[in-house]
Amino acid sequence: MRTTVLSVRAPTRFPAYRSSELTRGRFSAAGLDFPTVASAILITSYFYCLPLGRYSVGGFGTDFRAYDIVNLLFLLCIGPQFLRRVQLLWRDSARFFYWGVVLSALAWVSLAFTFSTSGAGGLPAVIRAIRFSVYLIVPAFLMVIASTPRRLHLLLGVFYINTVIQAVLAFGQGLHLIPNLWPDYWLRSYAAGEQVLPIGTLSPHHKQIGVVMVLGVGLSLFFARASSKVVYRILALSVVPIMVAVPIFGGSRTAWLGFIALGVGFLLVYRTRAGWVALLAVLTAGAGFLLMPDVAVEKMKNAVEHRLIDVLENRGVEGLGNGRLDIYLEQIPSALARQPWILLIGTGFANATSIMGMNAHNNYAQALVELGIAGLVIFLIMLHRVWRTLHAAAVLGRCKFDSLLAKDLMAVFFSVLTTMLVGETLWSSYSMFTLTGQVMGLMALGSASLNWAATGSPLSKFPRSLRRPGYNSGRGAKRFVAAV
Repeated sequence: MRTTVLSVRAPTRFPAYRSSELTRGRFSAAGLDFPTVASAILITSYFYCLPLGRYSVGGFGTDFRAYDIVNLLFLLCIGPQFLRRVQLLWRDSARFFYWGVVLSALAWVSLAFTFSTSGAGGLPAVIRAIRFSVYLIVPAFLMVIASTPRRLHLLLGVFYINTVIQAVLAFGQGLHLIPNLWPDYWLRSYAAGEQVLPIGTLSPHHKQIGVVMVLGVGLSLFFARASSKVVYRILALSVVPIMVAVPIFGGSRTAWLGFIALGVGFLLVYRTRAGWVALLAVLTAGAGFLLMPDVAVEKMKNAVEHRLIDVLENRGVEGLGNGRLDIYLEQIPSALARQPWILLIGTGFANATSIMGMNAHNNYAQALVELGIAGLVIFLIMLHRVWRTLHAAAVLGRCKFDSLLAKDLMAVFFSVLTTMLVGETLWSSYSMFTLTGQVMGLMALGSASLNWAATGSPLSKFPRSLRRPGYNSGRGAKRFVAAV
């Protein structure tokens, strides 16, 4: 059988950035310049969610945190320098950055409905809309700043190191070796008595630390396979058991589901080769559990018995949902039946509780209820574009590191999409804080290799939908690359 190979004389950078807008940046040869350092500080701030203080707006009390300050300074100091280059991403409807801006704009427009039903109670929604918009806007800056392999490696390393720090910190809290760092007024809502929650410096709700640990396991498996030095591989694998143990300590069943979905994600991306990745993860976690102190193993057993086995025995499978099935099958349909106009315009951003008294506990349903059908469609398109952009980076990767990173983050993103079935992972949920920024920022870094990816690639490596007449030419390949 004859194999057709695409022959394309392509620029050294991804065609969407062909204009010299992206290549004029004056960076130091070492890659450790002010924009990169500022990006590293920004990423780090997303892992430090403890309140720095509290203030009141219109009788509504809220905290201000480090990431609020860093976000503002980042956009003021770094934003103007890269704005023209970032606009290339915002104007490209084939990229998730464009749809993030559209979703953010729709959220702001919908605040009119929020205030119409909640009055002054809509002020918290404004604060959440500000943060939500920043989390959808900043990833474009991270991708543009990570314009060389060295800068990508630096920023990805910062993200991973912060994840490891949270894992170690939360593991120590789970063993009662480190105290809870959150103020009492938060613990009254999320903790019972003197319980020490294994949440590190992330949200007092255990879901954020749980999802971050899923991201961490995905990155650990990536570094264990992409690193050239054996010591780095060993270090990356050594933290996997800790990252798995933390959500078990905290009883985050959403994270448990995320770990299962991570394995399925690797299967979807790597197919038959996924078995080696799964075997690596299972053996690493198993070996780690054997080396853990007995108190840690006992604590994990108790958590599994309390949060899974006992619930199944006493309440069946429905009990695992904590009433979510009632929300999905009763509360949401009932609210839509009473006020069918919600399907068209939504309740307004961060305002689902006005009709249900609670959140939807499903990211997709939450988007539908708050922003209507149009909002849900835009949200789904944005998620699809994240997957498609990562896929483009995987196909066009010029080296093992670039391609492997994009593929592994596709599996990670599939896991995130699965957790969204039972909670608001990528939204403005009150207790999730920076989770949207962490996930979207990581996906932007996973796509950054498109800055320098070559377009020439064997046709067999392209998506199956593109292996047809019309794409067996340079012009067809260019159209594909420009589209993704």
